[in-house]
Amino acid sequence: MQALIEVGTDGFLLLAGDPRQPAGSFQAAMDLADTGVFDDPRVKTIAFAGHPYGNPNTTEDKTTSELRRKNVYAAAHPEKDIFLITQVCYSPSTFLRWLDRLERAGNKLPVRPGVMLGDVKAKFAFAHGNFVAGRPTSEQIRGYLKMLQIGAAQGLDGIGSLMATVPTSFIAKMALRAEGDNGDKRIRGMHYYSGFGAAAVKQAVEVNHQLATGQFRVSGSGIAVGAA
Repeated sequence: MQALIEVGTDGFLLLAGDPRQPAGSFQAAMDLADTGVFDDPRVKTIAFAGHPYGNPNTTEDKTTSELRRKNVYAAAHPEKDIFLITQVCYSPSTFLRWLDRLERAGNKLPVRPGVMLGDVKAKFAFAHGNFVAGRPTSEQIRGYLKMLQIGAAQGLDGIGSLMATVPTSFIAKMALRAEGDNGDKRIRGMHYYSGFGAAAVKQAVEVNHQLATGQFRVSGSGIAVGAA
């Protein structure tokens, strides 16, 4: 870590990883933060993981406990930009309900929802790689069950994002929710999982540009991008 800081790296995403039994002495992402390495004033940004659909590798109580640790760390380091980046989201309503649960648990960290760029085949490959590939048989079964659980959790407002190469509906709803002085300050931009082709990345960048430059119109509780 220190070598990265020395060459100018000023932002880090701290992840615990998936193994149920860690190979080393670090049991959670906050164990990395508590080493003091990231207290260096040259480190400006620290991101942690968020799990709107749950984390199959831990318990809800443990997740809540770790969230409190992250908030304590952030409060002790107000000079740093500290926030959560989520796993892939498809359903705006599911994401917002999760935000409410975090708030009730005392969370003060802003959240950057993650969206997947690419077609359904690419999204399946991503989920398979995260939950199933290379694991023992019992873990593979659990991984497939988790994939089914996430798919079933989409609801009507998540199907479009699941099917679309770029989930413009989800992106637009997050922008509408966070827009303006009275917007939802819990939402901090977006995070794109963009490993599935330059075309999807290009389209996502264009959507962001349209939102940032006012090239959209509001219709009810949604946004249509590309229309001034």
